[in-house]
Amino acid sequence: PRVESAPLQVNLYPNPAQDFLYLPVTQAQTNDLELQVISSTGQVLLTQAWQPQLNLNNWIDGLYFIQVTDRNTGAQVKEKFLILR
Repeated sequence: PRVESAPLQVNLYPNPAQDFLYLPVTQAQTNDLELQVISSTGQVLLTQAWQPQLNLNNWIDGLYFIQVTDRNTGAQVKEKFLILR
């Protein structure tokens, strides 16, 4: 039987965030995921391999986007989050 893979989903919390943002995903193979943080003006601030949490201590308050890409399938998901202290 063929196994359908679940669509890529990211459930960010807490949102708004202060110190850490947690990034649980529906993907079983997280080692194939790339994470980007994008500013509200469209500037890519961070590109790295996916990690389950993001330390926000050195980030200024504001609106950001997280984009997670599956490097195998090309599937992408983009979510917005707010840093508010």
